[in-house]
Amino acid sequence: MKEFEGKLIAYTEQGMEGGQLCFQNSEYIKLEAITSNFQIYKGIVVRDKENLNKKGVVSDIEIFKGNSWIKLHKVKSYSENCKIRVSVIWNNTNIESRNINSLIKEKWDFKGLTNLIETDYIIVRDKLSNKIIKEEFVEKIPLKLFSQIKKEHFPNNSEWEKYFDENYPVKIIRK
Repeated sequence: MKEFEGKLIAYTEQGMEGGQLCFQNSEYIKLEAITSNFQIYKGIVVRDKENLNKKGVVSDIEIFKGNSWIKLHKVKSYSENCKIRVSVIWNNTNIESRNINSLIKEKWDFKGLTNLIETDYIIVRDKLSNKIIKEEFVEKIPLKLFSQIKKEHFPNNSEWEKYFDENYPVKIIRK
């Protein structure tokens, strides 16, 4: 039996068609600086550049336009050079507004992308507390491992769709 730590992902080559349900092995996940405004999005896991144990999730993004901060969803377009700040919910449950230059993010290497198989046992953990929130054998989950369109993976709009879309941390036990 083998055990892997990683993140869930519904992998597609172009992001719109179907694909394969996978996990990204944590051995191939590194930390890197955020070098572009386009690398930050709601739900991404970030760490404090000065304290790598301080982990959080971006809950909101604002752009400085004119002389005020505007929520990203209210902006029609923005440039890579504009000033951006994010709200981060930290693992101690504090919420803080931060400049993206003070944060780092994960970088995934495709070498760690691994297809799930029917006999895998998945243990899903909360992104911040790391507590177990769900566990099940893949064969018992209402999903398709491979599909032509993304929605076919999750026929009942199950909570599993959220876990894969938001790259929840997991332990995979493989026979």
